[in-house]
Amino acid sequence: MSEPLAKGHVAVVTGGGSGIGRATALLFAAEGATAVAVADINEASAAETATLVGELGVASFAMATDVGSAAEIDAFAAATQERFGPLTAAVNCVGVNGPYVPIGEYSDEDWNRVIDINLNGIFRCMRSQVRYMTSEAGGAIVNVSSGAAASPIPDMAAYSTSKRGILAVSRAAAGEYVKAGIRINAILPGPIMTPMLQSHASTGHGAQRVSNHPMGRSGTPEEVAEVAVWLCSRRASFVTGVELPVDGGLHQFRQQH
Repeated sequence: MSEPLAKGHVAVVTGGGSGIGRATALLFAAEGATAVAVADINEASAAETATLVGELGVASFAMATDVGSAAEIDAFAAATQERFGPLTAAVNCVGVNGPYVPIGEYSDEDWNRVIDINLNGIFRCMRSQVRYMTSEAGGAIVNVSSGAAASPIPDMAAYSTSKRGILAVSRAAAGEYVKAGIRINAILPGPIMTPMLQSHASTGHGAQRVSNHPMGRSGTPEEVAEVAVWLCSRRASFVTGVELPVDGGLHQFRQQH
């Protein structure tokens, strides 16, 4: 029988307080991680995820972390290493939608906020994480982008742009760290039933995306977590620099529907 996907990992999940992040933290625990550290700007949500991880018998801790602050991100990585040893797996799920308006109505403040959280935040997380991964232990990082990176969504220009940027920075970093034994990949979820999609549905955009989906449904956070944890596992040891859709065929069959 094959070993658990996350056996022995010291895993960190940013944006781990809900949705895909929480599902990923719990799957790391269920699949044999040694420890799971959870970061989220919402301290109570992060703590709740850490409690759920602990109920699975896995060491965990949570830290309120603003991905807009390099100091807070570094403090989270340092605290993880101090408690559990070098990081070996990281999944970055941070992100916000921003306002749903045409680009002509977008303010500088809103644009900069979305780019700073979604794109600059992922950059800051990766920069810190590779510093706390060792060549001896190796490591794997998965950055959560979006199907909007491949097919930008009208009235969501900042979100789509930020998610496209995640693909570029992930691929660049993958080439930089491949010889150091650190694999870096990106996943592109389609419509996934998370709090973010639920807020999106209230605008009418989300409901239309689900109704036009080839499978006729949205995905679940757990379905995305399965892919993220697999990419961090030894079973994906020859996979780096990829951009993997997790969207039920939306990117493939969009033209027919």
